Amino acid sequence: MFFEILLNGDHDPNDVLKERCPAGATYLHWSCLVGKMDIANRIIENYPERCGDMYCAPLPNEDQYGGENCLHIAIVNQNLELATKLIEACPEQLSQHATGAFFAPGKSCYYGELPLSFAASTNQEEMVKLLLQNGADITNQDIANGNNCMHMAVLTNNIQMFDYLSLQWDIEKHKYEDRLFDSSFDCGFAGAHLMSKEQALSTKYSDVPLWKHMNKQGQSCLTLAAAEGTVEMFEHILDMTKIVIWTYGPVSCVNYPLAGLDTPLNSKTMFARATQKERQLKRSTSYGMLENDAVVQKNQVLLLWKHRKANISTCNHAKESKEAFNNIKKEILQTAVEKSAIEEVVDHGRTDLMALKRVDQLIMRKWDSFAYTIFKARLRDAILYIVLLFIATSLPRWEKWVSVDTTGDGLADSPPELVQMHFMDPKWQDHRPEER
Repeated sequence: MFFEILLNGDHDPNDVLKERCPAGATYLHWSCLVGKMDIANRIIENYPERCGDMYCAPLPNEDQYGGENCLHIAIVNQNLELATKLIEACPEQLSQHATGAFFAPGKSCYYGELPLSFAASTNQEEMVKLLLQNGADITNQDIANGNNCMHMAVLTNNIQMFDYLSLQWDIEKHKYEDRLFDSSFDCGFAGAHLMSKEQALSTKYSDVPLWKHMNKQGQSCLTLAAAEGTVEMFEHILDMTKIVIWTYGPVSCVNYPLAGLDTPLNSKTMFARATQKERQLKRSTSYGMLENDAVVQKNQVLLLWKHRKANISTCNHAKESKEAFNNIKKEILQTAVEKSAIEEVVDHGRTDLMALKRVDQLIMRKWDSFAYTIFKARLRDAILYIVLLFIATSLPRWEKWVSVDTTGDGLADSPPELVQMHFMDPKWQDHRPEER
Protein backbone atom coordinates (compact mmCIF):
# COMPACT_ATOMS: atom_id res chain seq x y z
CA MET A 1 0.00 0.00 0.00
CA PHE A 2 2.80 2.39 0.92
CA PHE A 3 4.56 1.56 -2.32
CA GLU A 4 1.38 2.38 -4.30
CA ILE A 5 1.21 5.78 -2.62
CA LEU A 6 4.83 6.49 -3.54
CA LEU A 7 4.37 5.62 -7.18
CA ASN A 8 1.00 7.36 -7.54
CA GLY A 9 2.01 10.57 -5.80
CA ASP A 10 2.76 13.96 -7.25
CA HIS A 11 6.45 13.20 -7.79
CA ASP A 12 7.96 11.37 -10.73
CA PRO A 13 8.12 7.65 -9.81
CA ASN A 14 11.57 7.43 -11.36
CA ASP A 15 12.84 10.15 -9.03
CA VAL A 16 11.23 8.41 -6.06
CA LEU A 17 12.93 5.11 -6.94
CA LYS A 18 16.30 6.89 -7.08
CA GLU A 19 16.13 7.83 -3.41
CA ARG A 20 18.57 6.01 -1.16
CA CYS A 21 18.76 4.96 2.45
CA PRO A 22 21.79 5.92 4.63
CA ALA A 23 23.53 2.69 3.52
CA GLY A 24 23.16 3.67 -0.16
CA ALA A 25 20.35 1.28 -1.17
CA THR A 26 17.43 2.10 -3.45
CA TYR A 27 13.90 0.67 -3.22
CA LEU A 28 14.82 -2.03 -5.71
CA HIS A 29 17.84 -3.05 -3.63
CA TRP A 30 15.72 -3.37 -0.51
CA SER A 31 12.92 -5.28 -2.23
CA CYS A 32 15.44 -7.81 -3.58
CA LEU A 33 17.25 -8.04 -0.25
CA VAL A 34 14.18 -8.66 1.94
CA GLY A 35 12.42 -10.89 -0.60
CA LYS A 36 9.58 -8.60 -1.72
CA MET A 37 9.46 -10.11 -5.19
CA ASP A 38 6.15 -8.54 -6.16
CA ILE A 39 7.58 -5.03 -5.68
CA ALA A 40 10.88 -5.99 -7.31
CA ASN A 41 9.14 -7.43 -10.36
CA ARG A 42 7.01 -4.29 -10.82
CA ILE A 43 10.06 -2.02 -10.68
CA ILE A 44 11.99 -4.23 -13.10
CA GLU A 45 9.11 -4.37 -15.59
CA ASN A 46 8.10 -0.69 -15.46
CA TYR A 47 11.43 1.00 -14.67
CA PRO A 48 14.22 -1.24 -16.05
CA GLU A 49 16.74 1.62 -15.93
CA ARG A 50 16.76 1.30 -12.13
CA CYS A 51 18.25 -2.19 -12.37
CA GLY A 52 21.68 -0.73 -13.04
CA ASP A 53 21.77 1.26 -9.80
CA MET A 54 24.57 0.30 -7.43
CA TYR A 55 24.90 0.87 -3.72
CA CYS A 56 26.34 4.32 -3.06
CA ALA A 57 26.38 5.80 0.43
CA PRO A 58 26.25 9.61 0.87
CA LEU A 59 29.59 9.61 2.73
CA PRO A 60 32.62 7.78 1.28
CA ASN A 61 33.73 6.44 4.67
CA GLU A 62 30.31 4.84 5.15
CA ASP A 63 30.23 3.13 1.76
CA GLN A 64 30.33 -0.44 3.08
CA TYR A 65 28.45 -1.95 0.14
CA GLY A 66 29.70 0.25 -2.69
CA GLY A 67 29.27 -1.17 -6.19
CA GLU A 68 26.79 -3.90 -5.22
CA ASN A 69 23.84 -4.19 -7.58
CA CYS A 70 20.64 -6.20 -7.49
CA LEU A 71 22.20 -9.01 -9.52
CA HIS A 72 24.78 -9.55 -6.77
CA ILE A 73 21.94 -9.85 -4.27
CA ALA A 74 19.97 -12.28 -6.46
CA ILE A 75 23.05 -14.49 -6.90
CA VAL A 76 23.86 -14.64 -3.19
CA ASN A 77 20.22 -15.45 -2.43
CA GLN A 78 20.32 -18.10 -5.21
CA ASN A 79 17.29 -16.62 -6.95
CA LEU A 80 17.73 -17.75 -10.55
CA GLU A 81 14.40 -16.29 -11.72
CA LEU A 82 15.18 -12.83 -10.37
CA ALA A 83 18.69 -12.95 -11.84
CA THR A 84 17.25 -13.76 -15.27
CA LYS A 85 14.89 -10.77 -15.17
CA LEU A 86 17.63 -8.43 -13.98
CA ILE A 87 20.01 -9.47 -16.76
CA GLU A 88 17.33 -9.06 -19.44
CA ALA A 89 16.48 -5.61 -18.13
CA CYS A 90 20.06 -4.40 -17.67
CA PRO A 91 22.94 -6.53 -19.05
CA GLU A 92 25.46 -3.93 -17.81
CA GLN A 93 25.15 -5.47 -14.34
CA LEU A 94 27.29 -8.41 -15.48
CA SER A 95 30.45 -6.29 -15.43
CA GLN A 96 29.85 -4.17 -12.31
CA HIS A 97 32.23 -4.58 -9.36
CA ALA A 98 31.15 -4.76 -5.71
CA THR A 99 34.12 -2.94 -4.17
CA GLY A 100 32.77 -1.88 -0.77
CA ALA A 101 34.55 -2.73 2.47
CA PHE A 102 31.97 -5.47 3.11
CA PHE A 103 33.31 -7.34 0.05
CA ALA A 104 37.01 -6.59 0.54
CA PRO A 105 39.64 -9.38 0.53
CA GLY A 106 39.96 -10.97 3.95
CA LYS A 107 36.29 -10.38 4.76
CA SER A 108 33.77 -13.20 5.01
CA CYS A 109 31.92 -11.91 1.91
CA TYR A 110 34.87 -11.55 -0.45
CA TYR A 111 33.38 -13.22 -3.51
CA GLY A 112 35.53 -11.67 -6.23
CA GLU A 113 33.49 -8.46 -6.82
CA LEU A 114 31.95 -9.64 -10.13
CA PRO A 115 28.60 -11.45 -10.48
CA LEU A 116 30.27 -14.43 -12.18
CA SER A 117 32.78 -14.72 -9.35
CA PHE A 118 29.90 -14.44 -6.86
CA ALA A 119 28.21 -17.40 -8.52
CA ALA A 120 31.44 -19.42 -8.55
CA SER A 121 32.17 -18.64 -4.90
CA THR A 122 28.69 -19.75 -3.83
CA ASN A 123 28.84 -22.96 -5.93
CA GLN A 124 25.94 -22.34 -8.32
CA GLU A 125 26.53 -24.05 -11.64
CA GLU A 126 23.16 -23.07 -13.12
CA MET A 127 23.79 -19.45 -12.21
CA VAL A 128 27.25 -19.57 -13.80
CA LYS A 129 25.73 -21.04 -16.96
CA LEU A 130 23.08 -18.31 -17.05
CA LEU A 131 25.63 -15.52 -16.67
CA LEU A 132 27.92 -16.92 -19.36
CA GLN A 133 25.05 -17.42 -21.80
CA ASN A 134 24.11 -13.77 -21.37
CA GLY A 135 27.57 -12.39 -22.07
CA ALA A 136 29.54 -12.47 -18.82
CA ASP A 137 33.30 -12.31 -19.41
CA ILE A 138 34.83 -15.47 -17.93
CA THR A 139 38.31 -13.89 -17.97
CA ASN A 140 37.28 -10.79 -16.03
CA GLN A 141 39.29 -10.07 -12.87
CA ASP A 142 38.50 -8.17 -9.70
CA ILE A 143 40.14 -4.83 -8.98
CA ALA A 144 41.46 -5.69 -5.52
CA ASN A 145 43.62 -8.76 -6.26
CA GLY A 146 43.16 -9.50 -9.95
CA ASN A 147 41.43 -12.83 -9.23
CA ASN A 148 39.15 -14.36 -11.84
CA CYS A 149 36.30 -16.83 -11.25
CA MET A 150 38.66 -19.85 -11.19
CA HIS A 151 40.82 -18.17 -8.55
CA MET A 152 37.67 -17.81 -6.46
CA ALA A 153 36.91 -21.52 -6.87
CA VAL A 154 40.39 -22.23 -5.50
CA LEU A 155 39.90 -19.86 -2.56
CA THR A 156 36.65 -21.61 -1.66
CA ASN A 157 38.31 -25.04 -2.20
CA ASN A 158 35.52 -26.11 -4.55
CA ILE A 159 36.92 -28.74 -6.92
CA GLN A 160 33.55 -29.36 -8.55
CA MET A 161 33.13 -25.70 -9.49
CA PHE A 162 36.75 -25.56 -10.65
CA ASP A 163 36.14 -28.43 -13.07
CA TYR A 164 32.88 -26.90 -14.25
CA LEU A 165 34.59 -23.59 -15.02
CA SER A 166 37.35 -25.47 -16.86
CA LEU A 167 34.67 -27.10 -19.01
CA GLN A 168 33.00 -23.75 -19.63
CA TRP A 169 36.36 -22.27 -20.62
CA ASP A 170 36.72 -24.92 -23.33
CA ILE A 171 33.31 -23.83 -24.63
CA GLU A 172 33.93 -20.08 -24.32
CA LYS A 173 37.59 -19.72 -25.30
CA HIS A 174 36.88 -19.30 -29.02
CA LYS A 175 35.42 -15.88 -28.15
CA TYR A 176 38.88 -14.69 -27.07
CA GLU A 177 40.89 -15.64 -30.15
CA ASP A 178 41.37 -11.96 -31.02
CA ARG A 179 42.40 -10.84 -27.52
CA LEU A 180 46.08 -10.71 -26.67
CA PHE A 181 47.79 -10.54 -23.30
CA ASP A 182 48.69 -6.94 -22.63
CA SER A 183 50.58 -5.81 -19.56
CA SER A 184 48.69 -2.55 -19.03
CA PHE A 185 45.59 -4.32 -17.74
CA ASP A 186 46.48 -8.03 -17.61
CA CYS A 187 48.65 -9.79 -15.06
CA GLY A 188 50.08 -12.36 -17.48
CA PHE A 189 49.96 -16.13 -17.40
CA ALA A 190 51.96 -19.01 -15.95
CA GLY A 191 54.89 -19.98 -18.14
CA ALA A 192 55.33 -16.52 -19.67
CA HIS A 193 58.86 -16.41 -18.21
CA LEU A 194 59.87 -19.09 -20.71
CA MET A 195 59.08 -16.70 -23.59
CA SER A 196 60.41 -13.39 -24.70
CA LYS A 197 58.42 -10.27 -23.85
CA GLU A 198 57.19 -9.94 -27.42
CA GLN A 199 56.03 -13.57 -27.53
CA ALA A 200 54.25 -13.27 -24.16
CA LEU A 201 52.36 -10.12 -25.16
CA SER A 202 51.39 -11.61 -28.53
CA THR A 203 49.97 -14.78 -26.97
CA LYS A 204 46.23 -15.24 -27.48
CA TYR A 205 43.85 -15.70 -24.57
CA SER A 206 42.44 -18.79 -26.22
CA ASP A 207 45.87 -20.47 -26.22
CA VAL A 208 46.28 -20.38 -22.43
CA PRO A 209 43.99 -22.32 -20.04
CA LEU A 210 42.09 -20.02 -17.72
CA TRP A 211 43.61 -21.58 -14.59
CA LYS A 212 47.04 -20.40 -15.79
CA HIS A 213 46.01 -16.73 -15.83
CA MET A 214 47.76 -14.88 -13.01
CA ASN A 215 46.44 -12.38 -10.49
CA LYS A 216 48.24 -9.24 -9.28
CA GLN A 217 50.44 -11.30 -6.94
CA GLY A 218 51.72 -13.37 -9.87
CA GLN A 219 49.71 -16.42 -8.77
CA SER A 220 48.02 -18.89 -11.07
CA CYS A 221 45.41 -21.25 -9.66
CA LEU A 222 48.15 -23.80 -8.90
CA THR A 223 50.34 -21.39 -6.94
CA LEU A 224 47.30 -19.89 -5.22
CA ALA A 225 46.30 -23.35 -4.03
CA ALA A 226 49.84 -23.83 -2.72
CA ALA A 227 49.69 -20.51 -0.87
CA GLU A 228 46.31 -21.29 0.66
CA GLY A 229 47.42 -24.80 1.63
CA THR A 230 44.43 -26.61 0.15
CA VAL A 231 45.91 -30.07 -0.42
CA GLU A 232 43.01 -31.54 -2.40
CA MET A 233 42.82 -28.57 -4.77
CA PHE A 234 46.60 -28.47 -5.20
CA GLU A 235 46.79 -32.15 -6.10
CA HIS A 236 43.81 -31.83 -8.42
CA ILE A 237 45.33 -28.96 -10.41
CA LEU A 238 48.71 -30.69 -10.44
CA ASP A 239 47.08 -33.77 -11.98
CA MET A 240 45.67 -31.56 -14.73
CA THR A 241 49.20 -30.61 -15.80
CA LYS A 242 50.60 -34.13 -16.11
CA ILE A 243 51.47 -35.67 -19.46
CA VAL A 244 51.10 -39.46 -19.71
CA ILE A 245 54.07 -41.01 -21.55
CA TRP A 246 53.06 -44.65 -21.43
CA THR A 247 50.75 -46.96 -19.50
CA TYR A 248 51.34 -50.60 -18.67
CA GLY A 249 48.33 -51.92 -16.79
CA PRO A 250 48.27 -50.24 -13.38
CA VAL A 251 51.68 -48.62 -13.96
CA SER A 252 51.97 -45.29 -15.77
CA CYS A 253 54.86 -43.03 -16.63
CA VAL A 254 53.93 -39.36 -16.47
CA ASN A 255 55.75 -36.06 -16.82
CA TYR A 256 54.92 -32.95 -14.77
CA PRO A 257 55.89 -29.64 -16.39
CA LEU A 258 57.98 -27.50 -14.05
CA ALA A 259 56.46 -24.22 -15.27
CA GLY A 260 54.39 -22.96 -12.35
CA LEU A 261 55.44 -25.82 -10.07
CA ASP A 262 59.15 -25.11 -9.80
CA THR A 263 60.97 -21.80 -9.49
CA PRO A 264 60.74 -19.77 -12.71
CA LEU A 265 64.00 -19.62 -14.62
CA ASN A 266 64.32 -15.86 -14.69
CA SER A 267 62.19 -14.71 -11.77
CA LYS A 268 65.15 -12.78 -10.35
CA THR A 269 65.69 -11.08 -13.69
CA MET A 270 62.00 -10.14 -13.92
CA PHE A 271 62.04 -8.77 -10.38
CA ALA A 272 65.23 -6.82 -11.07
CA ARG A 273 63.68 -5.24 -14.16
CA ALA A 274 60.55 -4.25 -12.26
CA THR A 275 62.64 -2.78 -9.43
CA GLN A 276 64.86 -0.90 -11.86
CA LYS A 277 61.86 0.62 -13.63
CA GLU A 278 60.38 1.71 -10.30
CA ARG A 279 63.68 3.31 -9.26
CA GLN A 280 63.94 5.15 -12.56
CA LEU A 281 60.45 6.53 -12.09
CA LYS A 282 61.24 7.66 -8.53
CA ARG A 283 64.53 9.21 -9.65
CA SER A 284 62.88 11.17 -12.44
CA THR A 285 60.15 12.48 -10.14
CA SER A 286 62.65 13.38 -7.38
CA TYR A 287 64.51 15.72 -9.75
CA GLY A 288 61.30 17.23 -11.04
CA MET A 289 61.69 15.57 -14.45
CA LEU A 290 58.62 14.09 -16.11
CA GLU A 291 56.74 14.29 -12.84
CA ASN A 292 53.44 15.38 -14.30
CA ASP A 293 53.71 12.91 -17.19
CA ALA A 294 54.45 10.02 -14.83
CA VAL A 295 51.52 10.82 -12.53
CA VAL A 296 49.12 11.34 -15.41
CA GLN A 297 50.26 8.13 -17.09
CA LYS A 298 49.84 6.15 -13.88
CA ASN A 299 46.33 7.53 -13.33
CA GLN A 300 45.40 6.81 -16.94
CA VAL A 301 46.56 3.21 -16.62
CA LEU A 302 44.48 2.70 -13.47
CA LEU A 303 41.41 4.25 -15.07
CA LEU A 304 41.83 2.28 -18.27
CA TRP A 305 42.27 -0.97 -16.35
CA LYS A 306 39.18 -0.40 -14.22
CA HIS A 307 36.99 0.93 -17.02
CA ARG A 308 38.08 -1.77 -19.41
CA LYS A 309 36.97 -4.38 -16.86
CA ALA A 310 33.68 -2.54 -16.34
CA ASN A 311 33.11 -1.97 -20.07
CA ILE A 312 32.80 1.78 -19.47
CA SER A 313 34.17 4.41 -21.86
CA THR A 314 36.84 6.55 -20.20
CA CYS A 315 35.93 9.65 -22.15
CA ASN A 316 33.48 10.96 -24.71
CA HIS A 317 36.05 11.08 -27.49
CA ALA A 318 36.44 7.43 -28.41
CA LYS A 319 39.17 8.03 -30.98
CA GLU A 320 41.41 10.05 -28.66
CA SER A 321 40.83 7.55 -25.85
CA LYS A 322 41.84 4.62 -28.04
CA GLU A 323 45.00 6.38 -29.21
CA ALA A 324 45.96 7.27 -25.64
CA PHE A 325 45.32 3.71 -24.56
CA ASN A 326 47.53 2.31 -27.32
CA ASN A 327 50.34 4.70 -26.41
CA ILE A 328 50.15 3.76 -22.74
CA LYS A 329 50.12 0.02 -23.24
CA LYS A 330 53.27 0.27 -25.37
CA GLU A 331 55.14 2.06 -22.57
CA ILE A 332 54.07 0.11 -19.49
CA LEU A 333 56.02 -3.11 -18.87
CA GLN A 334 54.72 -6.13 -17.03
CA THR A 335 55.66 -5.90 -13.35
CA ALA A 336 53.86 -8.95 -11.96
CA VAL A 337 56.55 -11.51 -11.12
CA GLU A 338 55.38 -15.08 -11.52
CA LYS A 339 55.68 -17.13 -8.34
CA SER A 340 56.10 -20.88 -8.31
CA ALA A 341 54.21 -23.39 -6.18
CA ILE A 342 57.41 -24.42 -4.38
CA GLU A 343 58.06 -20.78 -3.44
CA GLU A 344 54.55 -20.45 -2.01
CA VAL A 345 54.89 -23.71 -0.09
CA VAL A 346 58.16 -22.57 1.50
CA ASP A 347 57.07 -18.97 2.13
CA HIS A 348 53.86 -20.03 3.87
CA GLY A 349 55.34 -23.05 5.68
CA ARG A 350 52.91 -25.56 4.14
CA THR A 351 54.45 -28.70 5.60
CA ASP A 352 51.43 -30.76 4.55
CA LEU A 353 52.13 -29.92 0.92
CA MET A 354 55.84 -30.67 1.36
CA ALA A 355 54.88 -34.16 2.50
CA LEU A 356 53.18 -34.91 -0.81
CA LYS A 357 55.11 -37.53 -2.74
CA ARG A 358 55.50 -35.53 -5.95
CA VAL A 359 56.60 -32.37 -4.17
CA ASP A 360 58.98 -34.30 -1.94
CA GLN A 361 60.56 -36.05 -4.94
CA LEU A 362 60.99 -32.73 -6.73
CA ILE A 363 62.69 -31.16 -3.70
CA MET A 364 65.01 -34.16 -3.23
CA ARG A 365 66.02 -34.16 -6.90
CA LYS A 366 66.77 -30.46 -6.77
CA TRP A 367 68.86 -31.10 -3.63
CA ASP A 368 70.85 -33.88 -5.25
CA SER A 369 71.38 -32.02 -8.53
CA PHE A 370 72.01 -28.45 -7.39
CA ALA A 371 71.56 -27.60 -3.74
CA TYR A 372 73.97 -30.21 -2.30
CA THR A 373 76.90 -28.90 -4.35
CA ILE A 374 76.13 -25.31 -3.37
CA PHE A 375 75.76 -26.35 0.27
CA LYS A 376 79.17 -28.05 0.31
CA ALA A 377 80.88 -25.02 -1.23
CA ARG A 378 79.28 -22.62 1.23
CA LEU A 379 80.03 -24.91 4.18
CA ARG A 380 83.69 -25.08 3.16
CA ASP A 381 83.88 -21.29 2.88
CA ALA A 382 82.19 -20.86 6.26
CA ILE A 383 84.58 -23.26 8.01
CA LEU A 384 87.61 -21.58 6.43
CA TYR A 385 86.36 -18.18 7.52
CA ILE A 386 85.81 -19.36 11.11
CA VAL A 387 89.30 -20.94 11.28
CA LEU A 388 91.00 -17.79 9.96
CA LEU A 389 88.99 -15.63 12.34
CA PHE A 390 89.98 -17.86 15.27
CA ILE A 391 93.66 -17.71 14.34
CA ALA A 392 93.54 -13.93 13.88
CA THR A 393 91.93 -13.35 17.26
CA SER A 394 93.94 -15.96 19.21
CA LEU A 395 97.55 -15.12 18.26
CA PRO A 396 99.31 -12.43 20.41
CA ARG A 397 99.61 -8.99 18.98
CA TRP A 398 103.02 -8.06 17.54
CA GLU A 399 104.57 -5.16 19.41
CA LYS A 400 107.84 -3.23 19.12
CA TRP A 401 110.10 -4.16 22.01
CA VAL A 402 113.14 -2.08 23.01
CA SER A 403 115.52 -3.34 25.75
CA VAL A 404 116.56 -0.68 28.24
CA ASP A 405 119.28 -0.98 30.84
CA THR A 406 117.98 0.94 33.83
CA THR A 407 121.21 0.53 35.80
CA GLY A 408 123.42 1.93 33.08
CA ASP A 409 125.94 -0.89 33.43
CA GLY A 410 125.22 -2.48 30.12
CA LEU A 411 124.83 0.72 28.19
CA ALA A 412 128.30 0.63 26.73
CA ASP A 413 127.77 -2.93 25.55
CA SER A 414 124.55 -2.13 23.72
CA PRO A 415 124.56 -1.84 19.94
CA PRO A 416 124.73 1.74 18.62
CA GLU A 417 121.38 1.40 16.84
CA LEU A 418 119.65 0.39 20.09
CA VAL A 419 121.23 3.16 22.07
CA GLN A 420 120.25 5.70 19.43
CA MET A 421 116.68 4.50 19.41
CA HIS A 422 116.60 4.64 23.14
CA PHE A 423 117.64 8.25 23.40
CA MET A 424 115.80 9.51 20.33
CA ASP A 425 112.39 8.24 21.47
CA PRO A 426 110.49 11.24 22.90
CA LYS A 427 108.86 9.04 25.50
CA TRP A 428 112.23 8.66 27.19
CA GLN A 429 113.27 12.31 27.20
CA ASP A 430 112.27 12.83 30.85
CA HIS A 431 114.00 9.62 31.92
CA ARG A 432 117.33 10.16 30.15
CA PRO A 433 120.22 8.98 32.41
CA GLU A 434 123.01 11.33 33.25
CA GLU A 435 125.91 11.35 30.86
CA ARG A 436 129.17 10.19 32.32
